[in-house]
Amino acid sequence: MVKRAHGADEDHETAKVLPSDILDWLLPGHALKADIFETKGWQGYKQSARIFAPGLADPVGIMARDGNADTICVSITGSGMFAVDLRRARLALEHYGARITRIDAAFDDLDGEFVALDLLRYDAVCGMFDGGNRPSSRSFVDDLGTGAGSALYVGRKGDKQLNAYEKGKQQGDRFSPWVRVEVRLWSKNRLLPLEMLDSPLGAILGAYPHLRQYLPEASPTRARTMRRQVEARAEDMTDWLRSAAGKSLGALRAAAKQAGATDSEVLDLLTRDGMPSRFVGIPEEVAIYRTAEFLQGAIQ
Repeated sequence: MVKRAHGADEDHETAKVLPSDILDWLLPGHALKADIFETKGWQGYKQSARIFAPGLADPVGIMARDGNADTICVSITGSGMFAVDLRRARLALEHYGARITRIDAAFDDLDGEFVALDLLRYDAVCGMFDGGNRPSSRSFVDDLGTGAGSALYVGRKGDKQLNAYEKGKQQGDRFSPWVRVEVRLWSKNRLLPLEMLDSPLGAILGAYPHLRQYLPEASPTRARTMRRQVEARAEDMTDWLRSAAGKSLGALRAAAKQAGATDSEVLDLLTRDGMPSRFVGIPEEVAIYRTAEFLQGAIQ
């Protein structure tokens, strides 16, 4: 959130500024794009504009102005952060006197090497994530062996919340060991320093020091995390196709062979442009490339 200029002349000039200009000022080196401001209210602001990232059809954020004590708010989801240079952004945000009002930071234990959800659940019951003398609210969503993925919640929205869940299973791989530990922080009762942008893992450990005994000093790279996301969704997609349409595809393949047609010609008849919703939040070229890798391994 950034304070806007004051005065009649300044307000007139600010009204001419495009969302793309503001992104350039606050997030130098970014690869985002933004619509123009429209009179659509959002979170107490009168005008807003959608923000997009390369390769993604759906918005990854929103920018809003004209409200909330003459501030401008920029909100970007996790799926759009690959298009932001966080180090350069922090320096620019410091220059403009910006402040963070909410931040979500996550650690991905891709191979289940560091974090066991049942152990975190036990620690939560024992009060290891409580702050002060008052127990934190906590809940556990059990998938009861369905493979859909269980989840632990400690704390409350609007203040501070820990969410640990079986991310790989949530993505569709019912045997995945992938666990994500996510911390959501709001500025209502605390200062969120801009240095958090340099070290998301530091933000997690600062909010819940008990996690230091589980999490390593370094987080997996975004590329490795995205690769695991695509693998899980690609496996789920092939399982769904096999279950829902496997027999139909087999019959069409046999008929095509008798008609002298190839498998490729049958696929051309059945497919249409676009990406399935299961790949929302992943650039199309990344989804295709990583799915090709998955297919190579599955076919061999």
